Amino acid sequence: MNTADRLVGSLSRRVYYGYVVLALAFFSQGVGQGIALSFSIFFVAILGEFGYGRGATAGIFSVSMLLSGLSAPLAGYLLDHIGARRLVVGSMACIILGTFLSSRAPSLGWLYLTYGVLTAMGITGTGWIVQGAVVTRWFFRTRGTMTGLAFSGMGMGVLIVAPLAQRFIDLFGWRSALLILGLVTGGLGLLLNLLLLRDRPQDLGLQPDNRAPAPHVRAEPPDMPTLRSALSVPTFWYYFLAMLMIAVGMYTAAGHQVAHLVDAGYSRVFASSVVAGIGVASAVGRFASGFAADRIGYVVTATLSLILSASGLAALAMIQDTSQQWLVYLYAGTYGLTFGARAPIFASLAAESFRGPRFGTIWGILGLGHGLGSALGPWLAGVVFDLTRTYRGTFLASIACLMVANVLLVLAARGSPGGTAAKAELLPE
Repeated sequence: MNTADRLVGSLSRRVYYGYVVLALAFFSQGVGQGIALSFSIFFVAILGEFGYGRGATAGIFSVSMLLSGLSAPLAGYLLDHIGARRLVVGSMACIILGTFLSSRAPSLGWLYLTYGVLTAMGITGTGWIVQGAVVTRWFFRTRGTMTGLAFSGMGMGVLIVAPLAQRFIDLFGWRSALLILGLVTGGLGLLLNLLLLRDRPQDLGLQPDNRAPAPHVRAEPPDMPTLRSALSVPTFWYYFLAMLMIAVGMYTAAGHQVAHLVDAGYSRVFASSVVAGIGVASAVGRFASGFAADRIGYVVTATLSLILSASGLAALAMIQDTSQQWLVYLYAGTYGLTFGARAPIFASLAAESFRGPRFGTIWGILGLGHGLGSALGPWLAGVVFDLTRTYRGTFLASIACLMVANVLLVLAARGSPGGTAAKAELLPE
């Protein structure tokens, strides 16, 4: 037995090992999302160095989001076939290599290849697509709460990485800042997952939510969906389109918030602190969303969060100068609290609707919708700004996307082949 197996065995005898997996999911998503969403801070520095327009420069972030989405089905497939530990460790290595090569970029095109492609692949393999599938294997009764807690790591990652990124940029320049962040966070994530991550409770002789085997709990329903059967039902496509529309609405602001605030007269340091504040609010919001979904329902929770998101985007659209600082705080609070708040809801609903040995692949294809939307939003915002010199219309259009998404989510939940009845079927007798 190697050192890692002895360590895992020791931990599994002391605590339910699902909590270790939960902590790893929290940290891994913090690494990936912290680096991904700190692009809005690096964005301003890159603009100054290469001298391209905002549309072309924001395209790096859009390509990153697009590749994250396009690689989501591959991540789900690999999760089902090689396991979470190999996938996450390999993805951390991609983050390290991608940020290292990005820090040496001689041109904007180089950044498209290294940050936009290689780092994005690593972020996908450590992110919510993979972790959502893993965490839902370990928890059932409190699936929404635990998934929300795991996903709150993304917000905490932004909270820690964003101010560090700005501080390191001020001290060493954006290249060294990106190098330091990638090596330290990616290296630690690689080591922890290599030693501790385990895919399923059954690997340790456990069942979800239990410390010992419980034969009377049926782990899978008899009608486990295949990829083909999932693609054939309208519910799948409602989820897909809802995730796409939410991503368009939310990532339009995520890619341009710092630039918009700097245009309004705020300092870069203040703008980066707003990003950090959004990270704090997001961490709280993801957990609160999952907790609420277990108690008042998934659709009600999602609807409330979408209303708050729309309020935040409206506040952002109205910011014109530094005399409206209260709008900045309103934006950071409402948008931040709900940034990613739907992720634990979608993960839980999808796990109930399409659970089975191919859930990773199915969930990965659903994640493609999110990736397409998160790529389209920032790119369009940059192009529209280059034409109109304002973000206002784009932010208002994002609100409409969120409202459409809410209708799609209601339709998906009503037609779900899983849901409450299926959940009750899996509870112990």
